Amino acid sequence: MNITIVGTPAPQGSKKGFAIKRKGVYTGKVAQVESSKKVKPWRQDVKQAALDARGVTPVMTGDVRVYVTFWFARPRRHYRTGRNSHLLRALAPVRPCGRPDLDKLVRSTCDGLGEACVFGDDAQISDIHASKRYATPQQFPGASITVECVPNVVDVPELVAS
Repeated sequence: MNITIVGTPAPQGSKKGFAIKRKGVYTGKVAQVESSKKVKPWRQDVKQAALDARGVTPVMTGDVRVYVTFWFARPRRHYRTGRNSHLLRALAPVRPCGRPDLDKLVRSTCDGLGEACVFGDDAQISDIHASKRYATPQQFPGASITVECVPNVVDVPELVAS
């Protein structure tokens, strides 16, 4: 299944916890909320794109392999100025190597895929191949995802008679 998402990829950050009060009295329970307000819209975009791509395909069972490439807009400072403003500077990096963290991007994206019931549980993922790239001026920021079932076959080398 191939999924394309247009939007700004957001990492699954830490959660903030706070004690719950009812009528001015602490209940002894703790509520947790995402520390980043960008995670919820990103996961919703992933979920909607996955539902659109999935159609009536049943939920994947067994081992699942996920390939994901996150596309980011280049910062304006990577480009030259004046009449050469469409050209990259000589020292502009080829790939994004700063924030957001790749592992946190994968977490938020896989949660969105799980909410869309692409697979039953995150634990089914046996392989993840992820990368961050800069989008070209013709591309939009977002993500390209491929999710596939992994054949559950044991490779046994043939015995060679001596």
